[in-house]
This record gives sequence, C-alpha cells and structure tokens, in this order.
Amino acid sequence: MADEEQKDTKLLVDDEEHIQIKDLNRINTLKDNDLLPIDDGFASINAITFANFLKTVKDKTFKGEGLSYFKQVIKDTIASELASNPNFVANLYSSILSKLINNESSSISSLFSKIQKELIRSISSYSLVKSDKLVIMSDSDELQKTSIPNQLLGIPSDFTIKKKSSKDSYFYSYEYRKEALLVDLKDNKSVTLHCSKDDDDEPVYLDIFLNIHTGSIDNERHIYLKYTDESQKNTAYYLYTSQVRMIAPLYTGWYMQKQSYISGNPVPSFLKI
Repeated sequence: MADEEQKDTKLLVDDEEHIQIKDLNRINTLKDNDLLPIDDGFASINAITFANFLKTVKDKTFKGEGLSYFKQVIKDTIASELASNPNFVANLYSSILSKLINNESSSISSLFSKIQKELIRSISSYSLVKSDKLVIMSDSDELQKTSIPNQLLGIPSDFTIKKKSSKDSYFYSYEYRKEALLVDLKDNKSVTLHCSKDDDDEPVYLDIFLNIHTGSIDNERHIYLKYTDESQKNTAYYLYTSQVRMIAPLYTGWYMQKQSYISGNPVPSFLKI
C-alpha cells in the first residue's frame, strides 16, 4: 500500500523535484476560489486564490511600484499608435495651425506675445555689411531674399571722408564719388560736375561743400551738372550776392542720379534718398 502511494506521488514529481505540467489535470475556466500554486523558491509550495492573485497584481500594477512603469508603457504605446496614424497626425496639425492662424484663444495670443518679446530680447546688435541679405515679402506674398541697399550701409568703406580742397573748374564722377570735396567758388565763377549715363538710377554717396567768396562786383556763382557726352547743363546751385564768405553744403549723404531733360536734351540731377 505504501509503495502505491509513493508511486502516485512520483507521478507529480520528477527526479529534480519539478512539477510535471503534463501530469496535471487541465481546466478551461478559473473560479475566484480556485487555488494557484506559488513556489517561494526555497523549500515549500504555497497557494493563493485566483481572486486574491488578481487583486495583488492590480494593486502592484496600478498603485504600487509598477504604476510608473505601467504609465510609461501606456504612454509609449498610445504615442506610437497615434504617430503612425496619418489621419490623426494630419488632423492634429490642421487643428493647431487653424488655432494659430485664427488666434482663437487668449492663451495663443499670450504665446505670440511671449515669442515676440523673446525674439526682440534675443536680437543682438549688428552692423550691416554688403554681403548680408534682407528678407522681403513680394507682391505675391512670398518671402524672398534681396541684397542690402547701399544707402542702408552708411558711408562706403572705400570713400575718403577727409575733404579735398580743389580749385578745379570741373570734376569727373570718379573724383567726387570716391572722396569728399571742398569746391572753390572764390576764383571760379562756375564749376561743372560731369556725370556718366551708366550711373543713372544708381545710389551714390556724396560729400561736396562749396567754399564761396564774392566781392562787391564779381558776385555770381554757379554749380552745373552735365553728362560727359552731352553739352546741355543743369544748374544745381546758383548764388547771386555780394561780399559773402562762407562754406555751404551742396550734397551730403545718399542720392539717386536721375535723368531729366532741358530743351529736349538729357541732363543729370541728384535726388536725395
């Protein structure tokens, strides 16, 4: 009899004392009071009801140390699923852009205000150089790059600001476009500035002053502009007075050379920018 009981026990335990799954009775459903074997890893096997097992698992997963891990798994799973759904992504972007464009909430207005303040705060001081580009909006509402206009760059780097005093009665464009001039109107009754048609509609930096001396009789002074290949002159400065000694500005700053006509003949003029 004892041998038979020992034999039955052997049916459940192998040589290494492991329970053989194939030798256990199989069931299809679990009841709350059904017992689940729990091996403590040492010397004994305990049991827990199915209901208590579920309660313990829920507590550890949703309340205990497993909660953070469970949340992270859920977040990663949901995020991955949503990110891989093109319809969700398209609707999300559409909704965000709609709110931004229509400024539908005070929070968005506040966000724009903060962004604007941060942009202004983060802008550092900078001096424009010729190689820089400006971003402009064209008539078609497209953003485009354009070169910095020369007149926004200040005095050209190759311009000599120390005034050259000269008693010449005429000057060519390469002279007054590259250095400051003090034109003599003491010994000269008139001085002519020659211009090139190639410079029409181009900005130019000028620094030209007049050193004027008139007597009691010889008291008329002129400054003329003319194209080098034309004979017609355009009066840029005229003075008729006696007993005057002064230095007067003629052109100071940025100008645009423009073409006009006198008696049907082309003449240049400088318009202040």
